[in-house]
Amino acid sequence: MSDPSSEKKPDPGVSPTPYELEPAAPDAAPRTPPVPIAAAAKPGPAPGKLAAEGVLSGFDEDADFDRDPEVERALGKNKRPPAPSPAASETALEPFVTPWLGNAQIWGVVGGFLLVGAIVAAAMNLPNKFPAALLVLYNGMIQTGTGLVAVYLTARLAGMRIGAIDLATARMLVAVSAFLLLFNLNIHIAGSVTNKWEELLIATAAYVGSVAGLFRLWGRNLGILVITHFVLWLVFELGVRLDAWASAGVAAAGKAS
Repeated sequence: MSDPSSEKKPDPGVSPTPYELEPAAPDAAPRTPPVPIAAAAKPGPAPGKLAAEGVLSGFDEDADFDRDPEVERALGKNKRPPAPSPAASETALEPFVTPWLGNAQIWGVVGGFLLVGAIVAAAMNLPNKFPAALLVLYNGMIQTGTGLVAVYLTARLAGMRIGAIDLATARMLVAVSAFLLLFNLNIHIAGSVTNKWEELLIATAAYVGSVAGLFRLWGRNLGILVITHFVLWLVFELGVRLDAWASAGVAAAGKAS
């Protein structure tokens, strides 16, 4: 056994020499400079939609987030109001025929008396009394109907609804009957007895005055109603004349054969 005191102690005045390491082997090839981290990093995936556009980019800025359409649909609170029906839109328009100076019954009675007077006048002043009376009655009914159609067309062109149909019919009966009564009278102011232009002018004036007074019309609407009624009367009269012409041709052919 060795004595510990016999071991060599280091001299405090001399610094210890480091351990000798094996010298490094020379590099086989020169080292390349280190590549920067930013340059060596591979490009990653494109940023997501949330990162590019923002969380609320797809929402309307004026949207109401206090309401849930799905919940309201389930509870039946988001039902749309029903669209207005055509009948409701029609009722909202201003009526063309309004009550004034009596109801439909009163003017119907007045028109009936005038039509009876026109029938009597035609029977008295025309040679074929019974056919003439029937023709006046027939014309009174037909021309009252065409006059009602003229009232409806005038109301539509004016952007209004027709209103009281019974009242319009009664008033038109008065106007038509006044025309027929005066046209079938024998009025001789000037001209020959067989010429009816005097009765035609007076009857037309009575008709226009009756329409203007009973319907309270003047200006454009009065002109439209009168012209429309005249055109409808002309179409009807043309049909009657064509029928009479065709019947006369058939009768003449029968006599010739």
